[in-house]
Amino acid sequence: MPNTAVIHTTEIDPALVDYNGHLTEWAYYRIFSDALTKLFGDIGVGKEHRSRTGGTMYSLESHGIFIKEVRPPATLEVSCRVLDFDPKRTHLVLDLHHGENHLASYENVSLYVRQSPVGVPRASSMPDETIAWLNAQREISDNSKWPPFAGRGLSLRRKAK
Repeated sequence: MPNTAVIHTTEIDPALVDYNGHLTEWAYYRIFSDALTKLFGDIGVGKEHRSRTGGTMYSLESHGIFIKEVRPPATLEVSCRVLDFDPKRTHLVLDLHHGENHLASYENVSLYVRQSPVGVPRASSMPDETIAWLNAQREISDNSKWPPFAGRGLSLRRKAK
């Protein structure tokens, strides 16, 4: 497991359990979305920042990878790896764990935008404090291999005839 910090912890809400008795698919995305929202707030581009400056993060693309099911009761932890970033975009992988069990991963590319009361949002450079955090985390993440699913598209693999 890569050396990454936990960014979000949650308990399984029974309302998130499906008829199979385990966490339902959309609930994984909810947990990852909550974790990403918390992370963006913690690194200076969350709700308070948006209210003050009009700047916010928009998800451009995301992919979920489901590895193991989890049943309640369970405490879940989400950690984050910075795969790449530039002044306007982030490429992150969030990993969901229950103890030592890696349950799922969520790959996300987000764009920082400035919203305006008139006109459309425009891509903009992230604040310096956010860039500093991303730099520090990328250095940690650079010591780990990229997960094998990172950057790939969705497809069905067919056997050659």
